[in-house]
Amino acid sequence: MKCCAESPEPYFSETPHPYLHVTDPTTPVLPGQKLVGYMIHPSPKSMFVPPCERPMNIFGYMSVIALAFLFWPLSCLPCCCGFSYDGFQVPIYE
Repeated sequence: MKCCAESPEPYFSETPHPYLHVTDPTTPVLPGQKLVGYMIHPSPKSMFVPPCERPMNIFGYMSVIALAFLFWPLSCLPCCCGFSYDGFQVPIYE
């Protein structure tokens, strides 16, 4: 998954982070592979971030919908804000 320039660098951990969502692995898991750890992608720390390939949180989607009804030219603004993106973790198999 592509990482944005303004986002913190992902890091490897052998134990899962208790508060981050676990996403599907980037490659399919084959029979006999063992779980080694997790690649943790923390949430952005800045207010404005470039749009990237990260899952938006529910607050981000609701902001887009609300702005689409209230003032549609600003409906793309939550896609560039750091509060719309949560951190996530990807399992790593050997």
